[in-house]
Amino acid sequence: MIEAGQDSTLYPKHLPSHVRMSSLDQGRRKPAAKTSPAPREAGPVLAYATYKSLREQAYFRHLMEVCDHDVTRASQLSGLSVPSVYRHLCLAGIPTRTKNRG
Repeated sequence: MIEAGQDSTLYPKHLPSHVRMSSLDQGRRKPAAKTSPAPREAGPVLAYATYKSLREQAYFRHLMEVCDHDVTRASQLSGLSVPSVYRHLCLAGIPTRTKNRG
């Protein structure tokens, strides 16, 4: 509640990241594909920027899977703004769903 400051409502962005991540794990529909091995399994150590990029990509793929590609819901769950979610998806090369036009 300290993180919320003057906000009258608590949002996911006010929660510690481990709490937000645990809610992602609870909402998992199917096992996520393993994108990168854990550091102990990796053999040679990746550059931090490379590792971070891979983990962010895995996070946003999983987030979108859990949220059924609903960016607004992904925003609420991750604590990021909708534009930030779109920016991260773009940086990670993750396409967003398009609305069917009838």
